[in-house]
Amino acid sequence: MLPESDDFTNTAWDPQSWMHDLRSFIGEMAITQVCLVGSHDAASYGVRKDSPFGADAPGFLLGDSVFASLSRLLFRGICASWSRCQWMSVRAQLDYGVRYLDLRVATNPEDASRLYTLHHQISVPLADVLEDVKAFLNDPLSANEFIVLDFQHLYLTDDSDGKGKFFKELERLSDRFIPVDVPLTMPLEMLWRVSRRRRIFLVVSSGEDELPYPAARIRSKCMVSRWVNENSLRKLLEALNNLLLDDLKYPQTGVPSKLYVTQAVYTPRYSDIFRGIFPKISRRVVSSIYGVATRVNPSLLEWFYLLK
Repeated sequence: MLPESDDFTNTAWDPQSWMHDLRSFIGEMAITQVCLVGSHDAASYGVRKDSPFGADAPGFLLGDSVFASLSRLLFRGICASWSRCQWMSVRAQLDYGVRYLDLRVATNPEDASRLYTLHHQISVPLADVLEDVKAFLNDPLSANEFIVLDFQHLYLTDDSDGKGKFFKELERLSDRFIPVDVPLTMPLEMLWRVSRRRRIFLVVSSGEDELPYPAARIRSKCMVSRWVNENSLRKLLEALNNLLLDDLKYPQTGVPSKLYVTQAVYTPRYSDIFRGIFPKISRRVVSSIYGVATRVNPSLLEWFYLLK
């Protein structure tokens, strides 16, 4: 937790450089102790109506059957409004203070030469996202900011070629990653002093015990991230409170060894999307994930602010 002293509350900080600006207050903390602003499906901003469906799309939209083809034709434009969780580029999100990026990667059925990010539909090339991160850290104003890249889902081929292509893409940031042998419990001040360049914690989802990349931390071993899967604001807040109460039953001593992601995420159902085709039938019906966020985010932010 951050101090509530007058010195802290009166300290000027900028969203692009807030970690450095608050260095004297958070320097003795580990990354697992600092509250970071996160971005859900951070790279979905590139989804368009004509974007091809990806590997994580609903099953009835995939395949070569006539039904699947007709479903894709009917729902392509509708799905885009629900798949695009972010409207800003990754660079813009970082400039506005985001330090945790939730990323999903897959092959593009229309471009096998590169890997892409996705959320039901293909978004932007992974290279674009990594270049945004690189440019942010190369900017003198934000060179001392720490970032968590959480590759939550990798929809790649099972052979070594799929993962090999993924790790090859990451090479453009190789000198920015904090090695796995550096514990997450290390104080940020020490990380700042040890290296002027290594600022990224790389987290990768994998069923393997180890990954062929020196900076990749296996997600299940270094992160707690529980998805409550609720499409009711009331039930979502109840679930978040219950998770918090469960955690308080087993209080930790010392510095937490894992990152903790609070998934305060409203999850639309297919019925919400179908009703969104006819937004005028009721004031409660919305036609996009943006409309949902406009309604639920104020209450979720209030829940965060009230946490002690």
